[in-house]
Amino acid sequence: MVVLGCGYAGVAVARLARERGLEVLVHARSDAHVAALRSEGFDVLQAAVLDETIAEAAHVDGRTHVVIAFPPDGSTDSRIAACLASAAPITYVSSTGVYGEHRGVVDDGTPVASASSERAGRILAAEAGYRRQGATVLR
Repeated sequence: MVVLGCGYAGVAVARLARERGLEVLVHARSDAHVAALRSEGFDVLQAAVLDETIAEAAHVDGRTHVVIAFPPDGSTDSRIAACLASAAPITYVSSTGVYGEHRGVVDDGTPVASASSERAGRILAAEAGYRRQGATVLR
């Protein structure tokens, strides 16, 4: 498993995967975060910017589950989504922030509010990019 973005959700996924016996490679940007993850025994890929080389650097292939758990910045997701297509499966951890004022009170029928904010627009664009690669999106 490769976990890109090790904030709260990413670290929780990485810990559970490791507890289940999976080999886990995590991604982090800052020296402090890398040190903390290594102190927990994780293999860490440190990169300030993710680009098209991530699949090669992380040894992504048809046996690799990739979890994307970093917030969209408007450019990273579009750079890396296609190069992760060989992973099986891909999971994108999204946000209920796409529901605008409905956040916290949503169901299958709640419409997204793409115009509600720039952030919501970035989230929806990231979701679409990963879905084109066969990803499951979790909100």
